[in-house]
Amino acid sequence: MLFLGHTHVCLLVYETCLILTCIIGDYCLEHYFIVDERSSQINQRKMMWTRALFDNMTHGIVGFFSWAIVINFNLKVNQIVSLLLCFFLALGVDLDHFIEAKSTDIKDAINLPRRPPFHKSTIIPLVSGTATLFGCLFDSNILKIFSLLFTTAWLSHHIRDATRRGLWFPPIGSTPLIPYKLYLCLIMLIPLGIRTIYSLTIDCKNHFNNNGIV
Repeated sequence: MLFLGHTHVCLLVYETCLILTCIIGDYCLEHYFIVDERSSQINQRKMMWTRALFDNMTHGIVGFFSWAIVINFNLKVNQIVSLLLCFFLALGVDLDHFIEAKSTDIKDAINLPRRPPFHKSTIIPLVSGTATLFGCLFDSNILKIFSLLFTTAWLSHHIRDATRRGLWFPPIGSTPLIPYKLYLCLIMLIPLGIRTIYSLTIDCKNHFNNNGIV
C-alpha cells in the first residue's frame, strides 16, 4: 500500500467492495433466501418479497461501486449525486416486472410468461448512443456523463442477471448463460473500460477548460 497512490488505493478498495457485493449477494440468494413451497402462502410471499428486495439492493450496490470506479469517487458532492443516480438506475430495472405483470403482487411479478421490457439488452446502446449523440451536438457534458452512467447501471444489472437467463437481444434472441467466473470478471472489468472512456472524454475536456486551453 505504501507504493500505491491515493487513486490506486481507492480503485483497489472499490473493486474489492464490488466483487464482495456480488459474491456475498449471490451466496445469500442461493443459500438463505429460498422460497419453501411447503410453507403457507403468506410466508411464501414474505420470502418472495425479501428475496426480491435483497436481490434488487445487490443490483443497486453493484451499480454504486461500479460508478465509484468510473469516476474515482473522492467524496465530492456532485459525485455523491451521480453515485445515488447510478444506484437507483441499477435497481430500477426490475420495476418492469410489475409493469409487465400489470400487478403489484410479487408472485405475479416473478412468474411472468416472458422477460419484461427493461431486460432487453438492446436498450442500453440505444439510450447510451442517443445521449452521446445529443451530448456531442449540444456540447453537453451532462448528457455524455449520463450516457456512461446509464451504461454502467443497466449493463451491470444485465450482466448479473445473465448468469441465470443470458443476455437478451431481441429480435435476435438470447445468449447462453454467462458462466459465474466470467460474470465476476466482466463485473470488475466493465467499470474499468468505462472509466477509461470517462477519463479520455470528460476528464480531459474539464482539464482543458480549467486551464484555458479550449
